[in-house]
Amino acid sequence: MKKTQAGQSASMMEEKLQEQHGAAKTEPQKKANVTSENFFYPQSKVLKNKYNIKEQKVLNEQCAHDVAQEMIKLYQEPLPEKIDSSYLKHIHQRLFRHTFEWAGHTRDTSFTFKDGTVASQSEIKRKEFKTPFASSKKVREGLKNLDQVLSETNYLKGLTRKEFVEYTTGLMINLHHMHPFREGNRRTQRMFFEKLAQSAGHNLDFSLVPRKRKLFVNVEAIDHGNPEPMKHLLEDISNPEKVLVLKEFTNAMRELGLDERNYRFAVAAKDGQTYDGIYRGAGDNGFMIDVKGTFIVGNKKHLSPEQIKTLKIGDRISFTAPMAEDLQQTLIPGEKVPSLTREEIAERVQNSPLVQRCRKDIETLCKIVYGNPHILQQKLSEIDIPITLEDISKGERFARQIEESPQSIRRLRGIGIGSLKSGARLHAEVNVLPLSHAIFDYVHFIRLEEKDILEKHHAEQRRCEKSIEIPGEWMQNLCSLPKEQQQEILSQSPELRAEINTYMRQLQERLSLNERRALRLNNYEELAKSIGTSVNHAKKITEIAKKGQELQQNMQSLSSHRLEAYSAPSLKAIKAEKVTVTVEKTTGIIQKTRQADKSVAITEDLQRALIPGEKIAPLTREEIAERIQNSSLVQKCRKKIETLCEVVYGDPYILQQKLSEIKIPITSDGVSEGEKFARQVEEFPQSIHKLRGIGIGSLKSGARSHAEINVLPLSHAICDYVHSIRTEEKDILENHHIEQKRCEKSVEMPGEWMQNLCSLPPEQQQRILSQSPELRAEINTYMTKLQERLSLSERKALREGNEQELAKSIGIPVNNAREIIEIFKQGKALQQNMQFVSSQRLEAYSTLSTHQLKENKGEKYTKSASPKAIKAEKVTVTIEPEKAKQQDILPRKVEHAKVVALTH
Repeated sequence: MKKTQAGQSASMMEEKLQEQHGAAKTEPQKKANVTSENFFYPQSKVLKNKYNIKEQKVLNEQCAHDVAQEMIKLYQEPLPEKIDSSYLKHIHQRLFRHTFEWAGHTRDTSFTFKDGTVASQSEIKRKEFKTPFASSKKVREGLKNLDQVLSETNYLKGLTRKEFVEYTTGLMINLHHMHPFREGNRRTQRMFFEKLAQSAGHNLDFSLVPRKRKLFVNVEAIDHGNPEPMKHLLEDISNPEKVLVLKEFTNAMRELGLDERNYRFAVAAKDGQTYDGIYRGAGDNGFMIDVKGTFIVGNKKHLSPEQIKTLKIGDRISFTAPMAEDLQQTLIPGEKVPSLTREEIAERVQNSPLVQRCRKDIETLCKIVYGNPHILQQKLSEIDIPITLEDISKGERFARQIEESPQSIRRLRGIGIGSLKSGARLHAEVNVLPLSHAIFDYVHFIRLEEKDILEKHHAEQRRCEKSIEIPGEWMQNLCSLPKEQQQEILSQSPELRAEINTYMRQLQERLSLNERRALRLNNYEELAKSIGTSVNHAKKITEIAKKGQELQQNMQSLSSHRLEAYSAPSLKAIKAEKVTVTVEKTTGIIQKTRQADKSVAITEDLQRALIPGEKIAPLTREEIAERIQNSSLVQKCRKKIETLCEVVYGDPYILQQKLSEIKIPITSDGVSEGEKFARQVEEFPQSIHKLRGIGIGSLKSGARSHAEINVLPLSHAICDYVHSIRTEEKDILENHHIEQKRCEKSVEMPGEWMQNLCSLPPEQQQRILSQSPELRAEINTYMTKLQERLSLSERKALREGNEQELAKSIGIPVNNAREIIEIFKQGKALQQNMQFVSSQRLEAYSTLSTHQLKENKGEKYTKSASPKAIKAEKVTVTIEPEKAKQQDILPRKVEHAKVVALTH
């Protein structure tokens, strides 16, 4: 290929010289110029054609129509055995046979028309290019070289897509410079290379390349010797992900009524390149940046979820397209959800229905007590959100101040002289206590709402920060097998079943409720928008989730058969047997490995649990109801209702039957019913019972006046009672669910390796631990699991060695509790030894680093190396216990065997 390019360069130089010395043309050249005119009608620039059309525009339209029809037919035809220069000529002949007599004939030979004229074209130069195309005598040589390259590379078959792009770049540049036909080279080359790609197992979509870009890449290659734009073009139209986003961009432009003449051409982001520009919007799968007048189109999944959700048109953006080999196989990326600002927390708290209702109650009561509903607005706004314990205490003190000294805020409404008081003053005095209670409730409801908002947001942060990797090829291979074969493989591999369940659980936990719903309904747009990815990637997530669900269904159908199969072998046989699962797709077996070039050996051991998993039963309706009714918040609300019922109806328990009808757990309908009843009390208080006191027309006793004034506070108290039940119920159920998850975990007995390790002298323990980071990690993991399984009171009993309390709490014999305490102490001792090893290693690093620095610089130091020097040096510590050579870190089982060996 290089020889061909060198020959072409020489040819181009020769032709340029000939142009400069036109006066010195030879007779053969003059003859060639004359015969080239025979391609045209006399005195015309229109090529001779079979239609005898002599208007260029009409000819172009007719030719384009014929070519389009022939291209459809060629696309439908099977591939030839060889795609070479003969096939190139065949394509040209097929595309232009209806238009030109010379269709399929190259420039290296002259052509005789039916009218007897002979035409040839030795030289061609287009105005778009500074460099002329290859001379006719170079065409035959170029086609011969093309055939040779294709033959030697087996017509580019068996190449990776990247290798295919490399080869095709050179072939396209050479063929374009060769310009083998008088006309029609561009369309012929397009079909030729699309067929070549198809034959080699790849795809090229030239429909995505606008004329401006085609011209640009050809000018760069021919005039400037720069092949990179051509290579970039072929990468764009062969990479499925880039084809997807370019096609989306092209379709969007067409929907806007624009063709390629009305906008700058777009290119896909080049791998590894950084672009700084203006964000111009996004589609389902791609986004666009305007970089100095060129549209750069990228895949949305290469942006972070935060960028996808926050970028606005016109924003500046710096984007680095990832390299193909650096792309992490991430199905759902982790998203960093920012913490709520104080302003956001305050806004959410103030907008919550519960807090707004409390504030409205305060305003209503302030109007009655002080004649101004907003008199406490300034005071209430001083309660900072997030609220502190000091703020709560301050709010409670202020509520007591209202109750004990209401006039310290402002003179009460109405007139009072001694024992003579107006109705407004009486109403004001009666409502001082409800106002105090309303302020107290307001402060505590702020705390409850704030706690609820922060817990939900923190849970959302934890959920979103998790990333989910794409499952290995083993899942795709397994899913491609028949159902019976899947079941056979799954029945033989408990590890595979566990991995599928773990993966699906992690996937479900990463998705929100709305995202799970979108996934079930195949709503790709909604799923993509919520996660912050492309629609195409959302389809991939949905597909993987459904494959996993199908595998889980297969696993469920195996449960009963597996139970029967595992009940037959003896305990001894189960312990001794090692099951190696090797699966090959073609024979119904999939090879699934955890380490490179190693098959997974699964030993099924029946181990005794140190702390068994405990299944905590869900709370019954009665238990939930009892806990709610005993909560201080609900009791306070109920007491308030009784106090107001005494004032309004003269009977504190008149609503007891009605309140007991509120079913717990409370439903949305239950809340609505409670609110409806509260409105009934507010609007028709006498529908419950006659109000306290006497009233005849406008004449009312003091008791009746007090009763009427307190109807509204009673209505609000009922509403608060209903909402406090819902709040308490939610907290109780959440806490119980956390307790269930904690207790359902079992902690296995540690292997004999721990006992053997603990029986060694501390020095020997430290030596073994220093050599095995895997063993250190396992000890820490085990101790973490043990701590997480225990409640706070159980951990306290464990630390204090209180066997009876620990046994009672977990529900095990005292001997077992003693064993747990002993193992815990052993683990703690090992962890202390590990800390000692770490400090020793740090000292060793410091000493060695100092020594090396002395040698390197030839200076004497009296002090140990600085932390900066320690970080700068790469220190290799070789530990040789008993002067033996350091071996590779042993796997867990081998390491444990080594511990056992050291005890003998």
